Amino acid sequence: MLRTSTALTSLFLVVMLFLSGLDSFKICSYNIPKFNKAKSSNYRVIHTLTRVFSRCDISLLLHVQDPAAVRTLLKSLNSENYRYLGKFKYESVSSEALGKDPKDLQHYTFIYRTQTVSLIGQHQHQSSNFVRPPFAVHFHSNTTLEPEFVLIPLHSEPTQAVQEMDKLYDVFLEVVKMWNNTNVMFLGDFHAGCAYMTRSDKKDIRLFSNTSFSWLITDRIDTTVTDQTHCPYDRMVVYGTSFLKQIKPFSAKVFNPIKNFKIQSRRLVEVSDHFPLEVELKSSVMSLLQTQSLYFLLLSLHFLLDL
Repeated sequence: MLRTSTALTSLFLVVMLFLSGLDSFKICSYNIPKFNKAKSSNYRVIHTLTRVFSRCDISLLLHVQDPAAVRTLLKSLNSENYRYLGKFKYESVSSEALGKDPKDLQHYTFIYRTQTVSLIGQHQHQSSNFVRPPFAVHFHSNTTLEPEFVLIPLHSEPTQAVQEMDKLYDVFLEVVKMWNNTNVMFLGDFHAGCAYMTRSDKKDIRLFSNTSFSWLITDRIDTTVTDQTHCPYDRMVVYGTSFLKQIKPFSAKVFNPIKNFKIQSRRLVEVSDHFPLEVELKSSVMSLLQTQSLYFLLLSLHFLLDL
C-alpha cells in the first residue's frame, strides 16, 4: 500500500509539473511616446522593447510616428539573439497615420508571433469623434480557447478622453456587425484617470454603465513610471462573459521592467513614462493536455489499485 501511495504521489507531481510548464497566450500593450527613427536608433530603447515584446504573442504599440522604427524593432525581435528562446518569428500590422497635428501623426501597430497568431482582417474606423480613430484587428489563434477575437486600440486625446471612451461603444457595434464576433478587447492609453476622467465621469461612458464590459485594469492601478503620478491611464476592457472566461484569472496587470529586468527608472523613462500592460488568455493546448493528463492519471490510478 505504501508503494502504491508513493507511486501515485510521484505520478501526480509529474503531471502537475508538466502542465505548469506550459505558457498561456499573452497580449501586451505599451505606449511608447514618439516612437520614431531617432528613438529606435537608441540601442537601450530597442533592447528593452525587445525584452518586453519577446514575452508576448500579440503586442500593441502606441504612438508610433515612423514605420521605420517598427522595422528596427522587428529586426531585433527576429534576430537569433532572441529567437533562440522560442524560435518565434514576428510580423506587424499597422493603421494609417492618424491625428490632427502634422508633426505628431501616429500609427496603431500590432506585432504578433506568426507561429501562434494569424491575421484575419483589419478595419480603420472613420469618425470625427476621435483624434486618432481606433484600428480594429481580427486575429485567429489555434492555441487559445476562443480561436477568433478582435483587438481595438485607442490612444485618446487627453482633453476629450471621456467622450472618446464613450464612443468606443459605437466602434464595438460597428465591428461586431462587420465580423459577427463579440470576443472584443479594447486596450491602450485611454487617459482613464486622474484629471482626465473622474468617478463622476463614468456615468457618461457606456463602457462603464454597460455591465457587459469588464475593465481588467482597475482604477487603483498605477500605469505610470514616475513617482510624480499615480494614474490608471492605460486600460484593457473585454466584452461579455464568454470572452471573460477565457482570461486567465489575475493575469491582467502592469509589467514592471524596473523590477523584472533590474534596470534603472531613468533608463526606462527613455523608453516610456508608462508601464506596459499584459493579460493572458487560457490555452487550448493546456485545456486539452489537462483533460488527457487527468485521463492518464485516472487510468494509472485504476492500474495501481489493481496491483
